[in-house]
Amino acid sequence: MADQTASETPTGNRRIADIIGMGDAPDPVAVQLHATELTAVLIGRSGDSVTAYRSDTGRVEVLSGEMTAEPVTDASLRAAALTQALKATQQHARDAEAQLRRQHQAQLDEIRDEAVSKYNEGGEICRPGLDDFLARHGMEPYNVRREVEFTIRGRLVIDSSSDEYTVESDVRENLCPDTAAIDDIEDDSVDYTVTASSRIA
Repeated sequence: MADQTASETPTGNRRIADIIGMGDAPDPVAVQLHATELTAVLIGRSGDSVTAYRSDTGRVEVLSGEMTAEPVTDASLRAAALTQALKATQQHARDAEAQLRRQHQAQLDEIRDEAVSKYNEGGEICRPGLDDFLARHGMEPYNVRREVEFTIRGRLVIDSSSDEYTVESDVRENLCPDTAAIDDIEDDSVDYTVTASSRIA
């Protein structure tokens, strides 16, 4: 932001649209708004609208150029206002960039959802075509979560001196399915119950 001296700062009650210059990067001007009697920093102008940092809200806002104000002539007050405005405009730029990223991601999500819908419902896109489309646009692949119920029945022979209750308890506590070879199982999603009954072979 350009440095302002008391001699360079115009005085008097004026429209804020007349105080701030036009152009891509006009010099910011610290003013006291007559409508609120609060300090603001005029940053830019588009037509009769003025972009300004307001000390009362701590935000960068668009004000009507018809509002009247008087430039701040006290050098220390003006420097403090310009410093606050610089921090606020930097945060405003970061917020605007983040908003643009969110909007862009929302558009990508909408496009992805439409492509998936055409695959699932209308059959307009085949699975290889969907996978290729998502990969070419840097989108997450389309996966479907499926809950699989399984039944395992089997038998084994135990030759020991243990009674039937001990044998059956041993089987229930230690027999489990081996899922290591199954792809893409979600962590902690495997749930099963083992029942066991025995008879003399």
